[in-house]
Amino acid sequence: MEDVDVCAVKPPRSIHHSLLLNCNRRSALIALYERRMRLAEASQLLNQLQEEVAISHVEERLVQIQDEIKGCGSYWQTSDELVYGAKLAWRNSTRCIGRLHWSSLQVRDMRYLTTAEEIYHLQSYPPGPLCRVVPYDGD
Repeated sequence: MEDVDVCAVKPPRSIHHSLLLNCNRRSALIALYERRMRLAEASQLLNQLQEEVAISHVEERLVQIQDEIKGCGSYWQTSDELVYGAKLAWRNSTRCIGRLHWSSLQVRDMRYLTTAEEIYHLQSYPPGPLCRVVPYDGD
C-alpha cells in the first residue's frame, strides 16, 4: 500500500467552494450580530443615562449611532456618554470595595491622544497628572 500525504490532497472544487461560501456567510452573520449587539448596548446605555441624568434627544442620538454602526461597525461616544459609562462601570463592579465613591470619579476624555509622547506629557497637564496617588493612613 502506498503512503498518501493527506495535506497534499485537495478536496474537489465543489466541496472547497462550498466551504468558502459557508465561511463568508458565517463571517457576515457574525458581523451582523456584533453590530446589533453594539446598537442594543448603546440603546441600553442611553436609556439609563436618560433615566438617571435626564438627557434629551435620545431617539436622535440612537439614529446617529445606528448610522455610524452601519457605516463602520462601531460608533464614537460623546464625552457625556463616555463619562457616564465609566462611572456606571465602576458602580456596577461588585468586587470593588471603593465603588461607593463611583460618583466622584473624574473622567478626562483624552481620546484625541495618539502617541505615547503625548500621553507622557500629560503628567504636567494643568488640572494635574493623569494618575494621582491617594494617601493611605493604614497599617
